[in-house]
Amino acid sequence: MDCILAIDIGSSTLKCVLFDLEGYIVHIERSPCELEKRKGGVVERDPETIWSFTADLLVRVNEAVRDKRHRVLAVTCTGAGDGLLMLDKAGVPISPAISSLDTRAASILREWEAAPQYEEYYAIAGESPYSGTPAALLKWYKQHDYDTYTRSHSIVFIKDWIKYRLTGRICTDYSDSSATLTDTLGVYRKEIFELLDIQEAYGKTVPQVPSQEIAGRVSSELAERLPCFKDVPVFSGMHDCSGSALGAGCVEEGDVCIITGSWSGNDLVTDTPILDKESRKRWLIRSYAVPGKYLLMSSSPASFVNLDWFIRLHEQSIRVAAKADAGQSILAICDALVAECPKDEMLIYHPYLYGSQLIPEASAGFYGIRPWHSMAHFLRALYEGIAINHRNHFEAIPKDVAVNRVHVCGGGANSQVFLSILSAALSRNVVHASCSETTCLGAIIPVLVGLGIDSGYTESCRRIGARYARPVTGDPAERPLMNEKTSSYRKIEQLLDDYWLSPGT
Repeated sequence: MDCILAIDIGSSTLKCVLFDLEGYIVHIERSPCELEKRKGGVVERDPETIWSFTADLLVRVNEAVRDKRHRVLAVTCTGAGDGLLMLDKAGVPISPAISSLDTRAASILREWEAAPQYEEYYAIAGESPYSGTPAALLKWYKQHDYDTYTRSHSIVFIKDWIKYRLTGRICTDYSDSSATLTDTLGVYRKEIFELLDIQEAYGKTVPQVPSQEIAGRVSSELAERLPCFKDVPVFSGMHDCSGSALGAGCVEEGDVCIITGSWSGNDLVTDTPILDKESRKRWLIRSYAVPGKYLLMSSSPASFVNLDWFIRLHEQSIRVAAKADAGQSILAICDALVAECPKDEMLIYHPYLYGSQLIPEASAGFYGIRPWHSMAHFLRALYEGIAINHRNHFEAIPKDVAVNRVHVCGGGANSQVFLSILSAALSRNVVHASCSETTCLGAIIPVLVGLGIDSGYTESCRRIGARYARPVTGDPAERPLMNEKTSSYRKIEQLLDDYWLSPGT
């Protein structure tokens, strides 16, 4: 069987997913690789550890391919986008792999927003940087670690680091480089760096290779450990948001992809870059992996990372509350508790463990707690808070683009209970992209195009991505109550703005 391997460097898990040419999963290898989180908003990982874990996964994939007598036609990489990783002239990391969840650069955003050249930057780049973008982190290094800043030679993203270790070539793709480093057409421009006072970093950008093109081949040195990958082409890959949107089947203007992962991702496909000159909730204009198309992204680190945190602290209490068997899935237990919980309680949750879209310093919190509230009430409030945050982003997308279908993917989309709540919050039906590895599925679509197996992205998305589409019809009766909860959510948020921005909070 001919196969394509997609490597996904997620925020907490590394995956190697082998697909056949029809988009069906043939084999998966996974490894946890947790982020290190420290006071001061630091969220990062060691890049050498990431590569070591990935290499171990590849050894296991090689064994599976050999045993099953498959043939690997190509490899591609995707991963958590934005953030920052800097390499020296020898290609050795001189910074950690900083996550997009990192908020150490939050104060820099205030400086930029007050600067007269900020609007000029937005008009060129098509986005307002948040604290986890490479531009903000580069400025942080310039201010706080100038030696590392000046010694750096290459600015790359986490999937590019793995691609480099596979091939020996340092490059990126347009979907990743468009994160604050290029103009709206995907071109590096020196004035972008000058306007943000990181002009020294302009010469550290790396070549861009389109997602459907080959970036290199598995090195002969690595092939000694991985003989089934000898001389196999490695495609350029993409930002995980592009991967999720493609895997969900989003290819035409007006298609929306909602990603319920660590991040609340809300992406609209457009044929042209559209600037938001009025709204404080500006979307990001990013190059899509599909040539000639764009993703307007409205996102925040405030989706199902909240449930992960809550379970980590309270798993035993959740199991006791549900009277569940020891072997029962904790996520299924949470769903059952939420499904059985009364819907009319006004317990509100802000999912801002890592900040909000507008205020990186924002924090999470439950509001309206009463003595009769149970574990089920807290879980339902958490689900609803995540859904309302997605609604806030959804409502930020431009009104002059007609929305076609709303596709939902990511870990949270595996919960039918959450999908029903999300449908009520959005006041519209949604489509569940039901592939268990949607991001990796999307990552192989440019490979299928590049190898000539599919004639283009539309054909590939319709042939593969649409296969996993599952319509979700929420309960229309829940919509008025979710509107009421959304109103309360926003009123509380407005009252907390000054608190979040005060020193020491």
